[in-house]
Amino acid sequence: MTPAVSICVPAYNHGAFIAEALESALAQSFGDIEVIVSDNRSTDDTRAVVEPLQRRDPRVRYEPAPEHLPMQANFNRCLELARGEYVKFLSADDLLETSCVERLLGVLQGRPKVTLAACARRTFGGGSVRTRVLRYADGEGACSGQAAIRRCFFLGNLIGEPTVVMFRRADAQGGFSLRYLQLVDLEMWFRLLEDGEFSFTSEVLCSIREHGDQATRRSLASGRGSADKELLFTEFSGKPYLRGNLYERLLWDFRMAWTVRRERAAGQVRAPSTAVYFQGLRAPMTGAAEIAWAIRGRRIESSQP
Repeated sequence: MTPAVSICVPAYNHGAFIAEALESALAQSFGDIEVIVSDNRSTDDTRAVVEPLQRRDPRVRYEPAPEHLPMQANFNRCLELARGEYVKFLSADDLLETSCVERLLGVLQGRPKVTLAACARRTFGGGSVRTRVLRYADGEGACSGQAAIRRCFFLGNLIGEPTVVMFRRADAQGGFSLRYLQLVDLEMWFRLLEDGEFSFTSEVLCSIREHGDQATRRSLASGRGSADKELLFTEFSGKPYLRGNLYERLLWDFRMAWTVRRERAAGQVRAPSTAVYFQGLRAPMTGAAEIAWAIRGRRIESSQP
């Protein structure tokens, strides 16, 4: 039988975490699922960890890729392998609460106009120490997709990582863009939301693991953050619903300067970005980012024992 929900797990060298991730998927209160592990040619013990779980529970499908793929392409491979009407991504190092699929599925089934449903998430470290809770908004409800895009365009990815969302497979036929790396999820959320509604719950339904080998940290070190923001600016800033007010435009310009400064701290040499609303304020924004970076550094030093 075709499952209602495909839980897609793009995996690459996360053998230390993936068993815990898969156990959280298999423990869902909604049982009509398949759990697809698209292994991107891992060189660690990922296969040895997953195969016993596959033998134990037929809902697990272990699908090794024929060759190593870019991260975005492995996400798209998950979509190609999925058979369910609904798709729930789960990063191989993250965890789902037991009711996650049931809660988000209920939203999508009850509101046909919703094209993306998301929940709050908590972050935790390698020692499973919970550190903070992140959410799109304090309350819960729905809004137009374009309103959600505008909020995330100027304030950052408040929706969250792939682990926090669910959507209909039919709405994601275009897949994840191969032109993005750090913002590949946000750009996908924007395309899903342009002609639909966004629903969010403030309930914490998943946990995002923070560790040194996260893909987001690797992309930061590669300098792709500012490059992706420049591409996002080029492709979306001209849309009527993203014209922005004065505050929003200034905020975008400062956040761009901050991203460049952060990448410089990671060893990337980047000139001030031209993907800004106020070209004449690039130098002042760069200076403001320097001051903010210095303040951040002093706070970090003062918080250390």
